[in-house]
Amino acid sequence: LSINAVKALEERRACLLANHGMIVLGEDLISTYKLAEEVENIAKHYWISKHSGDPVLLDEKEMKLNIEKFKTYGKQ
Repeated sequence: LSINAVKALEERRACLLANHGMIVLGEDLISTYKLAEEVENIAKHYWISKHSGDPVLLDEKEMKLNIEKFKTYGKQ
């Protein structure tokens, strides 16, 4: 489990461990806690969407495009 967790955390700051929870890394306690809250929030939304049917997952290219779009979301 620990070997896989270390691999999952390469170039990432959080990972989920099936049937165990999550590991979150941060610069300090506050940033780590905020990231843990965000991971929990995303997991909650994913769980809700799974109960409404299979969610459409974005590939890496689509994710990068959407991240760029969200940088200006609501700003005019």
